[in-house]
Amino acid sequence: LNPAVYTKAVVSTQSTGVVQFHDELPFDGIWLDMNEPANFDYHGTHGSIYGCPNNTINFPPFKPNTAGDSMFFKTLCMDAKQEWGLHRDVHNLYGLTETIATFDSLRTLFPTGRPFIISRSTFLGSGKYAGHWLGDNESNWKHLRQSIAGILDFNMLGIPMTGADIGGFHGDITEELAIRWHQLGAWYPFCRNHNGIDSIDQDPAVFSEEAFEMIKHAIEMRYDLLPTLYTMFYDAHITGKPIIRATFQNFPLDDIASDKNFDEDYTQFMVGENILVAPVVEEGVSSTNVYLPTSVTWYKYQSDTYSFHKSGISVVNVPLGELPYFLKGGSILFKQNSGQTSLQRREKPYEIVLFANRNGNAGGTMYIDDGTTDVDEDLFKFGVVHVKMAPRNVRFHGLNHNGYQFGNARIERIIVIGIDELVTELEIEGKRVKDGFRFDAESKTLKIDHDELPSFGSTFEIVFV
Repeated sequence: LNPAVYTKAVVSTQSTGVVQFHDELPFDGIWLDMNEPANFDYHGTHGSIYGCPNNTINFPPFKPNTAGDSMFFKTLCMDAKQEWGLHRDVHNLYGLTETIATFDSLRTLFPTGRPFIISRSTFLGSGKYAGHWLGDNESNWKHLRQSIAGILDFNMLGIPMTGADIGGFHGDITEELAIRWHQLGAWYPFCRNHNGIDSIDQDPAVFSEEAFEMIKHAIEMRYDLLPTLYTMFYDAHITGKPIIRATFQNFPLDDIASDKNFDEDYTQFMVGENILVAPVVEEGVSSTNVYLPTSVTWYKYQSDTYSFHKSGISVVNVPLGELPYFLKGGSILFKQNSGQTSLQRREKPYEIVLFANRNGNAGGTMYIDDGTTDVDEDLFKFGVVHVKMAPRNVRFHGLNHNGYQFGNARIERIIVIGIDELVTELEIEGKRVKDGFRFDAESKTLKIDHDELPSFGSTFEIVFV
């Protein structure tokens, strides 16, 4: 897959090759690596084997801060002619045009399917066609921390499906670094453990049993939240909003979050509008600094428990096997809590967690589709569930577009956190019930697991009596 530039002839040739290769080895997507116009001739022959003509295109009066001592260092001559113009003018478009050509090739292979591409080389607009990873990194704590900034950057550039190589590509990882990197990487939009052939193995199973369980716990946390994360991708697709955000992006009027030196003291970031994560990025450390903007209420999830957490500055205890995350009051989590694959999870019951704001309200939306059909197809089928909570009731409203079927998915559990007044009975679709729920006045938590909870995607109301 190596088109010089996007043309009909390139797409036609590449599509034929993609279809032929799929006949030999079925695949679901394509990973584009090393897709820069690069020349790795280590004998010093750059530009071309004949050298590059001495003109102002190859040797401009001013050279930008590019690698090497010439503009054509490890690439082509700047005056090389391509379909769209001189190489100088299209060099940075190489990865983008290859991605578009690959996208069109996958459309040929899967006419109604959703192309999946991960590309190393990107340009503005690449996010419409592909995801991205940050390229070769190293197995050290510095690159663990730097990955946060890289993913923030690419989300602002319109490529939300971005991640770093969990564990690092070059070098040998330690067990502690592996645990902490998987805890962070579970929040990457593109989550992948990947390393080089010359490095020691770093898949979870090679570590001690204790470390394996810690890494497994982090990955299972991600899988539990797939319905919520998938909705964020839908929102990014529709609105262009980033998935991974700096705290100030959600709280632009907050003086502390907006301070230019904020990232010197805090490693935190936000996932969507409502989840805040503060990973450990230093060796031997078991706590992290967290700043929760004071304009809203906050809750913490740690050790499989939800609890109220004060806003402002705090130091949070983070033992090696844990990475707590924080939730903004007024938000909702949609979860599916078992299954080894995303397909298996789709068939499992839902757990819905609501976090009351200072007025006792919460609201949220979950998006769902079949996960494979091209969203540009005519009469594309998808479902949306709107949930709205007032101080003494919660309403669910399911919408199916173009005949989408929610199937047999049911609601296994509803958890409401932050209820100030005692709950002694429930009214589910007008029917009073006195069992199938528990209210804990100390934690202000209501857990509903009644057998008669309506199916997911239906429209109904629960009243707290």
